[in-house]
Amino acid sequence: MKELFQLRDARFLILANCLTVFGDTSLLLVLAIWAKELTGSTGAAGGIYIAVVVPSALAPLAGPLIDRLPRRLVMGAVNMAAGGCVLGLLLVDSAGRVWVLFCVAALFGLALVVFQGARSGLVVSLVPPHLLAQGNAVLRTSRQMLSLASPLIGAGLYAAVGGRVVAVVVSVSLVLSALCLLPLAHVEEVLYRGSEPIRRQLGAGARHLLGHQVLRRLLGVLCVSLLVTGFYEIALFDLVDTLGRSPAFMGALVSVQGAGAVVGGVTASATLHRFGDVTLVALGFAVQGAALLFTLAGSLVPALVGVALFGLGLPWILVGSDTCVMTRTASELQGRVNTALEAVTSIPYTLSYALAAGLIGLTGFRPLVVAMTAVSFLCWALLRRTVREST
Repeated sequence: MKELFQLRDARFLILANCLTVFGDTSLLLVLAIWAKELTGSTGAAGGIYIAVVVPSALAPLAGPLIDRLPRRLVMGAVNMAAGGCVLGLLLVDSAGRVWVLFCVAALFGLALVVFQGARSGLVVSLVPPHLLAQGNAVLRTSRQMLSLASPLIGAGLYAAVGGRVVAVVVSVSLVLSALCLLPLAHVEEVLYRGSEPIRRQLGAGARHLLGHQVLRRLLGVLCVSLLVTGFYEIALFDLVDTLGRSPAFMGALVSVQGAGAVVGGVTASATLHRFGDVTLVALGFAVQGAALLFTLAGSLVPALVGVALFGLGLPWILVGSDTCVMTRTASELQGRVNTALEAVTSIPYTLSYALAAGLIGLTGFRPLVVAMTAVSFLCWALLRRTVREST
């Protein structure tokens, strides 16, 4: 990691990313709480998360723009726009304006997808290839760490001083993130300069993912795994009841999972360099499969071990996937490929929560965990086969 942080540009990019992550992870929980408070409906709170994810389907429309313009400009402009959009929350003063919360959530979700697509292209341009895995590990680990603290900060501010102050804090965070990108003006990027019809430009990302054997297999595996991802978080609530604990114990489980994720992030780069990016993803699924077996015991110690292992496996999957896509995609395609990937994977991810919400009351947590375990080991086996076929 020392060599990575010696790069001035990498430090600014990581700082900009952290400020953006702080903004998004602190705001989303507040929007859900605010919607619940204004309407009294848990469904309205859940609707906030759906509003954030749905715009991902539109992300490929921004792909050609991301690849034609300097990525730092795209990231900065998007964050400035998102910062202004968040200030629209200052208008919310009654249940009659709850629609503003959903509009902000949807626009914020779209801004995040564009930011992340542009960030991938910028990472490839300013981080040397031998440090790419480290860069992805730092970006993913910092997100995991902030995802633990930021929602608590946001919720605490909301309880103490109200949602309008949270909106201002998040807006300032996004503007500061945009300013952190200004020193990167000298970064040379390979941008798209083609003159293909717009339809072909829009479909270039999906064609690349489906046309490359390894990326096609990875995409399929990710979609299958995401179809049951929502089972985990909802099953944890039922597990807490089985353990005879109060709902507040979820906080302890999330903290243990976060600690495991930090360990996974720290070890991801070295593991990738030793075994390769696709194997790292496969190992991540294997670790998560083993972790889920521990939770099936339904007792405290195995549950804590399982949650920690699940957290450890997550960065391995994410860092391996990020690196796999980046290293097999030309710089001028990064924006279109990453927005296409986000659009495709958002569909099973959203469906998984709907499935879990409908099944948990009928089956309890164990059948859901068994399904996740089976899928995790299936994904491991498919990726191991991909590694053997590609060597």
